[in-house]
Amino acid sequence: MSPYEYIKARQLCWAWRHGKRLGGQFRDDPDPTQADRGEKLFVYDLENNLFEPLYPESRAEFESGDGGELGGRMHAVHSSSALVVNVFNYWRKRGLFAEIAGALRVPSMGIKGMRFEAQFPIHEQFNRAPNLDVVIDYDGRGGLKATAIESKFNEPYGGRPMRGLNEAYLRNEELWPNLPSLRRLAKELSPENTRFAALDAPQLIKHVLGLKQAYGVECFRLLYLWYDAPGREAVKHAEEIEEFAQCLEIDGVHFQSLTYQDVIWSLAKNQRDQHREFVDHLTERYL
Repeated sequence: MSPYEYIKARQLCWAWRHGKRLGGQFRDDPDPTQADRGEKLFVYDLENNLFEPLYPESRAEFESGDGGELGGRMHAVHSSSALVVNVFNYWRKRGLFAEIAGALRVPSMGIKGMRFEAQFPIHEQFNRAPNLDVVIDYDGRGGLKATAIESKFNEPYGGRPMRGLNEAYLRNEELWPNLPSLRRLAKELSPENTRFAALDAPQLIKHVLGLKQAYGVECFRLLYLWYDAPGREAVKHAEEIEEFAQCLEIDGVHFQSLTYQDVIWSLAKNQRDQHREFVDHLTERYL
């Protein structure tokens, strides 16, 4: 079983155990031939895929984002955005930022807030900026202004070819001061990406460029939060993360990676007494 099939099977088993009503991707289509297309992986009501309803500000951020998550993707039991909401929405709603920061192994002092689907424009020549799944904002008194989190669930698996980096990024000299190592890597990934098979390195490069534009190299952290699974693809993914991390370390960019399993295990050890129902939900579904 591949890592992608493993994740999908685990999430389907969770849905079956809890009596979730599932349909295909076109489950709401009035044409029954459309409704029956594809595997039954989608809940009919979004709340059936979440531990608790979206915090109003969180919902507004997803609605204003360009990922189309609320329009259908978050309804999939193996949805990456549903995983993000299930792990982070709980703490944001209650203002308990230090608790989740501790599990993420990022600074917990001076946190001002948390937001979803944040965008950091890279340059005025580009019409769109990629969405960062979660950003934890800090007051900056210790030098840190943001921890930006890029989350992955099943995206690295399944053998889909990774896109390259548009050459326009390399032609703009304004983007690369103080990032010589990252620029060398970017050249290898443009216009075709033949180096990374599981890690979306071009996407991470664009995140670094946007965050650098907003905060400067020294005042942000980029956390790559991913779901581990058995199989060769997952091993390759972990190796590519380390390769990318070494590149950023040379340029002094604060980059770290962590698995969802590590985060949930930390919550189980340190937060279960105070947040038993929530932590038990995470451990049963994702650990």
